Amino acid sequence: MSLAHKLDSDSSDVSSLNVTEKSPARTKKWAPRTRSGCLTCRARRVKCDEGKPACRRCAANNHQCRYSTTTPHESHNRPIVPKYSREPQFQLVSEAEPPSWDYLQAIRYLFIVADFSIARPTRPREHGKVVEPYFHPKHATYYICVTIADQLRNLARSRGRLLTPGEDPASLGTLWEKYNQYLLEIVMTVNEHLYCKKRTDHDHEKRLVIPGVISYIYILVGFDLGLASGLWLSHVKGFLAYIQHCGGARAVIQTPGAHVHFARFFSKVITYNTTIPAKQQLLGYADYTERQIETLLGYEFDMDNPFPMDARIAVVRITRLRHQIATSAVSEPALLHAINAIFTMLSDADINGWVRKGNALEADIAYDVGRIFCSAVWLYGLIALPRTATSAWASTQPCPQACADCSPSYESRLSFHKSQLLTQLQELFPLLAYTPSLKWPLVVAGVAAAQGTAAEQSLVDDCLLSIWLHPQSNGAVFLCLQKLRAFWSSGKTGWEDCFDEPCAS
Repeated sequence: MSLAHKLDSDSSDVSSLNVTEKSPARTKKWAPRTRSGCLTCRARRVKCDEGKPACRRCAANNHQCRYSTTTPHESHNRPIVPKYSREPQFQLVSEAEPPSWDYLQAIRYLFIVADFSIARPTRPREHGKVVEPYFHPKHATYYICVTIADQLRNLARSRGRLLTPGEDPASLGTLWEKYNQYLLEIVMTVNEHLYCKKRTDHDHEKRLVIPGVISYIYILVGFDLGLASGLWLSHVKGFLAYIQHCGGARAVIQTPGAHVHFARFFSKVITYNTTIPAKQQLLGYADYTERQIETLLGYEFDMDNPFPMDARIAVVRITRLRHQIATSAVSEPALLHAINAIFTMLSDADINGWVRKGNALEADIAYDVGRIFCSAVWLYGLIALPRTATSAWASTQPCPQACADCSPSYESRLSFHKSQLLTQLQELFPLLAYTPSLKWPLVVAGVAAAQGTAAEQSLVDDCLLSIWLHPQSNGAVFLCLQKLRAFWSSGKTGWEDCFDEPCAS
């Protein structure tokens, strides 16, 4: 009802207001909603003067002014969901208005472009079922980082090399801006957690092991493994230093909620150490007992490194022995005793018991995966430990091929385990859905193939390249592949010759 009609219906009010004539009813001037304004003003729901190259409102507020590259008529005919592509179609924009804009863009990328595969976990929770990712604002930084990392990986794959931070600013400037923004945000978040309140235990102040700190450092490592920066090693050292500051393995075991986060990270640290030079080993867990390591790794199954537990402990022993030999004098009897204990553990490895405990692998291939990892650890020990010591040990052992005309020697044992591992890999690799699980055995087989044929090297090269193209793989496998290719061309055969600088395996 208009104001004039209301005044007519109420005569007492009319006399007091002395209304002499009726005013015309106010009507809102109709205008069609335009679709030609800049994208920034349309997202903020404000009027745009459509100025070019930047509208007046964006220029005044120092916002990035962006216009659609298609006409309104073309946008109506365009499908709502674009065709699937691995190229980074949806880059995060520089302004963050509303505050959750980057998070929403990340979710859009994960669902539409990445087909959700890069965010899907590869570990079981209950009865072998994989739990889908849980989207919540408190996890926004994680999913934004996953999106940025996947875009960087796809660019690296298309260019056939890892990217250097900051390169090609003309076309990648916005992406690097977001990378630096969230890298800094994670570091600041970790620092905030580090200054948490202390607890008093027997009159000694100790810091709690905070699962969030472990998770954020884990994100940092994954963030930088896809780049040719080397920052991943600093993040890993920071992780080990933080755990040591909190009280080491015992503190993790005694802190509720920290077990799973730590186990997943620690499992990868152990394999990283295998491809780091002996004198540069990560020593942050040097004081962990084997019982503590078994307890910590038992909290979570690492799909990226599905080692049987006996094989995992053997890897720790070999790596520690490498460092001990490189940094101090070890007597020959002590060295032979240590080598014999390692290989005896591998010979007695209970793969069936490991399979019965259950893991994320399908039951029909779990045993074969366990055998592959045990074979790889055999080769790792034979190649990475001193040749004189392993040769002396091999001469006292029966021939692994159990043939009458075969004499026990280092060469026969190395040839046996290399052939066995390559055969197992060739048979199982096409059957495995999550092929990054076999990355470490393939790296070991690649080092052994330096003393083999071109066909053996080609097999390892093809498998590692296939893993590099897997959507859930990171840049570490490409670094290892580059190392192996240079190693094969060098004519050298030693483990330290291949990994003469830190490389994440």
